Amino acid sequence: MPNRTRQALFGKVERTIAVLATALLVPVALAAAPLSASADGGIATSTSLSISGGDSYGDPMTLTAVVTSDGGTPTGSVTFSVDGGGTLASDVAVDPAGEATATVPATVTGLAGYHADFTGTGGFADSSGSALHVTANAGLVLKPEPSVLEISRSNPLKVTLTLSAHATRIDGTPVAGEPLTFSVLGKQPNLFDFGGGRVICTATTNADGFASCGGAGLGGAVVSLLAGGSYVTHFRGVGYDFSSAKAKVIVLGGP
Repeated sequence: MPNRTRQALFGKVERTIAVLATALLVPVALAAAPLSASADGGIATSTSLSISGGDSYGDPMTLTAVVTSDGGTPTGSVTFSVDGGGTLASDVAVDPAGEATATVPATVTGLAGYHADFTGTGGFADSSGSALHVTANAGLVLKPEPSVLEISRSNPLKVTLTLSAHATRIDGTPVAGEPLTFSVLGKQPNLFDFGGGRVICTATTNADGFASCGGAGLGGAVVSLLAGGSYVTHFRGVGYDFSSAKAKVIVLGGP
């Protein structure tokens, strides 16, 4: 075979090999490249935020950020903040499950926006998540008296339930003219849910901050006894004032 023909053939083979090599190597390179690359070249992430607790001013509230990525479990840290309250927790490390958690006192009342800002490391890009939460003012300090369940042995059987509580400001000053709601059964009410309880009565505090109500009636008394306690709740929509406390039940036997 002439040298010129042989060189042309070898050149064609070399070009074919180069094309095949490129076809094989490009997918490998793509597979090794970061997935979900963001505009700045990092691995794209997504951050969500959830909030629990913090129903009233000063109550502990837990903020949980969940950071996800198509490129694996992100590494980095999260800073939590709230509108009107600034930074709540800084540089909280993301755990192997992609979560970062901070528990802080609720110090911004009303409806507020909370934020979780993720700062990625190891090639992961930054991202942020937000959530809304309502925190009530501390409202009144409620000091319930034991609820008295009195069962007479007369015929017919008579059952009387008496519920009472004192209401003061944080400094201990009695508060008059405030309606208190007494309930039994269910869970302790909170700002968002009355707890599925049964309202027995409502009474207004006097000059000493004391309110009491109740009366004869087998139904409410028995329910209270089975529940093992009763609740007194105060709520005023303006300013999100909310307070609730649980009282014990005392059972007395009459003649």
